[in-house]
Amino acid sequence: MSKARTVRTASYSIEEDQLLCHVYVDICQDKVTGHYQAGDVFWTRVMNAYHEALPAHVGNTRPLRSIQTRMQTIMTAVAKLRGCIVQVENLNPSGASEQDILDRAKELMAQDAKFKKGFKFDHVWPIVKDLEKFKVPSSREASIASRKRSSDIEGSESQGDKSIGSSSFCLNLDDDFETQGLNNERPTGRNKEKKKKKTFAECDEYFAKVTEHNEKIEQMFEHSQTQLQKNYELEMLKAQNEVRQLELTELQEENKIISIDANSITDPIRREWVRNTELRIHAKRTRQPFGGVESSSQLNQYFDNLGGNGADLGDY
Repeated sequence: MSKARTVRTASYSIEEDQLLCHVYVDICQDKVTGHYQAGDVFWTRVMNAYHEALPAHVGNTRPLRSIQTRMQTIMTAVAKLRGCIVQVENLNPSGASEQDILDRAKELMAQDAKFKKGFKFDHVWPIVKDLEKFKVPSSREASIASRKRSSDIEGSESQGDKSIGSSSFCLNLDDDFETQGLNNERPTGRNKEKKKKKTFAECDEYFAKVTEHNEKIEQMFEHSQTQLQKNYELEMLKAQNEVRQLELTELQEENKIISIDANSITDPIRREWVRNTELRIHAKRTRQPFGGVESSSQLNQYFDNLGGNGADLGDY
C-alpha cells in the first residue's frame, strides 16, 4: 500500500505575500466580525478573499492549509521583530531615529538561532507592523482591557453563549504562533541584560578588591622601605660610634706613649722604640687633626712597624 505524498506548493512571491497580508489585516480588523468568528471561518474568509483579489498573472490558487501556514510564518517573524523593537526602545537610545531602532532590532533578532537569517519580510512589514495585536499597551490600558475581558467572559457565561469566548480570533486563534508573538513582545534580551549588569557589577567588585589589595601591598612596601632606611641609618650610626671608639682608644694609647720619659728607660732598644713612636705620633697628628678617620689597616701598620720589621719588642 503506497503512502500519499504531500505536494509542496510553489514559494510565495512578493506580490502574493503583500496581497495575503492586506486581506488578513482587513478581515482581522473588521469591526463587525473580526473579533467574533471561529478560526475555521476566519481562515476560510481569508482564503476566499485572497483568491478573489489575486490577479491571474501573479500567482496560483493556494489551499487553505498553505495560506494559513504562510500567514503564521509571517506573523511569527513580525511578532519577533516587534518584540526586539520594544527591547531596543526600552534602552532609550539617545538620538536614534525610527529607522535606527528598526535596524538595531533586526540585528538583535538575528542573534536568535530561529531567525539567524534575519527578518525576511520587509516587503510586508509596512502592512502588518501596526496591527492591534502587536501594540504594547500602557499599564493603565492593560488594566482596563483586563477588566473588560473579565466582564465579557462573565456576560457570555450568564447568557450561555460559549462560542464567543472560544472564537475570539485576535486572542485565541492559532495559539501556537499567537503565544509566540505575544511572548516576543516582551524584550527577549532582558535576562541577558540583567546577567550583563550582574557580570559588570562582579567585575567592578573584583577590581575594587584588587585595587584595595594593591594599595595595602604598596603601603607595606613603603613601610618596609622606611624600616630598611631606619635600620641602615642605625647601622651607620653604630659603625660611626665604633670608629669613634677606636679613635679614642688609639688616642689614649698614643697619649700613654707620649707621656713616657724616654731618658728614664735603661734598655736602649726600648728607649729607641719609644722615641720613634713619639715621632710617628707627632707626625701623624701634624698631617691629620683629631677627628679624621684612618682605616684600621693603617692603624695596624703603625703598630706592626713599630721598632722596624721583625723587631721583637715587648709589651709596654
